[in-house]
Amino acid sequence: MLSGETLVGVTVRSPNLVVGFVLLKYLAHHILIQLNIIMNTKKCKFCQSEIDKNARKCPQCQADLRSWFSRHPILTIIGLMILVSSTLAANSDTSSVSNTITNESGENVPAVEIISIETKATESNPVWTKYSWVLTVKNNSDRSKTISPTFKWVDDDKFVLDQANEYGLSLPAGEESTFNGYQLIDAGPAQNVSGIEVEL
Repeated sequence: MLSGETLVGVTVRSPNLVVGFVLLKYLAHHILIQLNIIMNTKKCKFCQSEIDKNARKCPQCQADLRSWFSRHPILTIIGLMILVSSTLAANSDTSSVSNTITNESGENVPAVEIISIETKATESNPVWTKYSWVLTVKNNSDRSKTISPTFKWVDDDKFVLDQANEYGLSLPAGEESTFNGYQLIDAGPAQNVSGIEVEL
């Protein structure tokens, strides 16, 4: 090319400028290609091969590149459930009769005290008997509490014939609370029920 010819709208005064322009264009194109590769690839952590950044398995060594949690979804869910339940249990204010506090007289008293528990058959048929219950408890502490009592219907020899659980009964601080409910007991054992016991 002669001096003074035009290249892409630019008047070229020297052949060296043409060569430089071509080289610059080539280098720019090559850099863009490399940047695109870098942005869209990653190294396999096992064989160090360059692979697609979204690959879940290395095409070279066949290694599973997913995270531990992605590879073990069931264990992850179980672990989360255990963590949540442990956290809830740690923060729970559930009390039992064995937990004691010191009252104003300096005596140790149950934090939650059973005042009374009663039951009686209120309905029956050939299949089951409906035993209603009434529970009165007192929260002796200065904080509200939640209890989940277990009711046990027993015979004359204190053998448990049936049982039921109630969850999340709220007790205001320093107050008595009364709760009621019922349990359907099979007709066979129901006829031998002589009383009820409760565990907090």
